[in-house]
Amino acid sequence: MTVAEAQGEGLATALERWMHGDGVPDLRQGVEAFIDRLLSEDDPEGKVAALSPEVFYHLVEEVGIENAQALVALATAEHWHHAIDLVGWRRDHFLPRALEPWLGALISADNARFSRTYYALDAELLLLYLKCQVEMVVIEDFDAGPPPTAEDEAPWETSPDGAFWLRYPEEADSAALCRALVAKVYDALGVEAAWTLFNGVVWELASDLEETLFRFRSARLEDYGFVSLDEAGQIFHRIDPEAIKEEVGRLSDGYVVQVSMPEGRGLGLADALTGLAQSADFLGARISELDAAGWSVVVPQLMALARKVLVVRGHDFGDRTAQADAMGYAWGCTALGLEYCSQADPVQARRALQAIPLRVLFQAGFSMLARLRDKAVAIVQRGRLTIVEGQLLSLLLDDERDLILGLMQPRPVRSEMTQRPFSRCADFDQAALVVADVAFKEVLFYGVLGVTKEDLVAAALSASPEQGITRISFETLFATYAWRCAQGHGSFVALPAQEHPEAASLRDAIEAWTLERVLPGRTTRVMQAAARRFIRRVGEESYQALLQAPRPLDPRFVTALLLA
Repeated sequence: MTVAEAQGEGLATALERWMHGDGVPDLRQGVEAFIDRLLSEDDPEGKVAALSPEVFYHLVEEVGIENAQALVALATAEHWHHAIDLVGWRRDHFLPRALEPWLGALISADNARFSRTYYALDAELLLLYLKCQVEMVVIEDFDAGPPPTAEDEAPWETSPDGAFWLRYPEEADSAALCRALVAKVYDALGVEAAWTLFNGVVWELASDLEETLFRFRSARLEDYGFVSLDEAGQIFHRIDPEAIKEEVGRLSDGYVVQVSMPEGRGLGLADALTGLAQSADFLGARISELDAAGWSVVVPQLMALARKVLVVRGHDFGDRTAQADAMGYAWGCTALGLEYCSQADPVQARRALQAIPLRVLFQAGFSMLARLRDKAVAIVQRGRLTIVEGQLLSLLLDDERDLILGLMQPRPVRSEMTQRPFSRCADFDQAALVVADVAFKEVLFYGVLGVTKEDLVAAALSASPEQGITRISFETLFATYAWRCAQGHGSFVALPAQEHPEAASLRDAIEAWTLERVLPGRTTRVMQAAARRFIRRVGEESYQALLQAPRPLDPRFVTALLLA
């Protein structure tokens, strides 16, 4: 019996309940309501301290830190560490400005809590923040005045005890925060601690501080499944999908992969996974058939894959949109690999989910896409798909261009515009057909017809100015050429105004180009199929467009189909 059946609820609800088990609070009634209840209970500080760092951060992000000041005021050092680790970095680069909302909340704490938190955090944290934001110079001779200042630079100020020259950021909000932080350090920690911190700002190297902080951060985040970039990148190493397909075909019941859930549940990723589980693709259907034991195998692996995608992409680990995108890509490649390697057999697919590491199925799906990407890149790099300088693919149709540009990305997607990942073999097969169609067009024009790019540019420039060179495609060029050949001219030169064809005549001229004519000699079945699709599509679309065009025929309409 599946989990959803056992609980008498839909898959998405059951998965959400399962993901939020084991002590993770049920937030489905609203985050704001949960926070209000938490803070109104007896011993709210103890209740907040009992929250895992991941849950705490999730709560704050859901309502916004500006609306969670009462909650943040009760945060533990572990909560602070996790929040700063997520928001304060992009890959291995420290982002001081991103920390400012959190530092503002820390400054607002009473002196005792500020002091406890300061000493619990990495010693290098505030040191590096101030190093990035505030120029500091030890005052050796006050009467000598501050260091020289250019006209466009902020003026120097003195620290509260007159021991340091300070120059704050030009941005007003950042400058105000830094002033408040300096004052808080003196007030809460005392002069001796302030001198220790500020001398570090003066003399320490920012690069050394950043490297040390990054090591500490990486070690902490590994407990939550955010591994190093090198380790995360291994999921994008190519493997042979055919070998995995053979392995899946030999599976029988009884073997289960041993997996463990990292500390915390990854609530942002869990929400994204809950949404994906409702999809009608092959993986979604198979997950809906699993029992609780099956979920305990599959879900942690999907979470781990999504975290690795997030690491490789270099996005903010705490960004909900980035988490959803990473989970979508992890899901998509895994779904593609599972469907292909199981040959869409539901029984073998369920066995594979429990016996084959999802990392392997992900790699199989990604490797399929990477191979298709190689073919697309090879075609584009020849530079024969455009006649417009600065555009890679001006001769392709809009949907072809969008797909090819999506495929050419390091981690291929179905669409450059939407960044939607592949998740079905049908989508992969359709993309392969588009790549074959583009390859055929290149062969037809530059091989069979023997034209050069210069010929196509000259033909495009012969068209009416209102047509515009960027609107010309292989389709308009071929339709023009076929019609000119039918009239005994055989060139790409634009049609005179009086030669606008009738719909049936144009279709007949295009369809006169038989398979033997467009692909003379021996060729592959893939190219033969692409040739048939091209001739059929150009002929039928041209016919329907001219047939339905209002009469008298507007010359501007003809320029959408032919060079005219």
